Amino acid sequence: MRTIPKNDMYGYNSISQPIAVTDTLVSILLIIFIGYCIFIFYKTDAKMWLYYLMTGVIAGQLLFVSAPVNCRGYFLTYVFMYLIAMRFVVDAFSKVKLINWIIALAVILLGASYQSMLYQNHQVNLERVSDPQFYNGKKALTKHVPYRQFVWSNDLLNQQNPTYWKSYLGK
Repeated sequence: MRTIPKNDMYGYNSISQPIAVTDTLVSILLIIFIGYCIFIFYKTDAKMWLYYLMTGVIAGQLLFVSAPVNCRGYFLTYVFMYLIAMRFVVDAFSKVKLINWIIALAVILLGASYQSMLYQNHQVNLERVSDPQFYNGKKALTKHVPYRQFVWSNDLLNQQNPTYWKSYLGK
């Protein structure tokens, strides 16, 4: 993906046919595999089948009208897929007793670390956009957030809208 030109406002301009076809096939195979796993392990679980069917119903409807395809329209599909994944994970962890506490602790520590980085980014961003010269259009941003990899387009400074922040901060 690094070789494909990127428009920072809209994502990738064009993805070559072989990559797009391969990605589509792998995605379809993943959905079929998840259905197969539900069939093998949860034949009689109505909720799992409902989640699986809702994933297809929601995504299938959008394929006819969604252009360009983006993640906002597919958010509910991701929610149902995460519900299915959580059920798989919970059932897998229930089979192993001793390791559950270690895994739970690791997940909590990783989650806390991730949240800490996002919080620091948020605080630095609020500080830099609170400058009256910025939201009045007299000065551009010059300082980046500390964890740029967690921000869209790696925190391009021209992505911040002074009018939005002036209204948001109530200035």
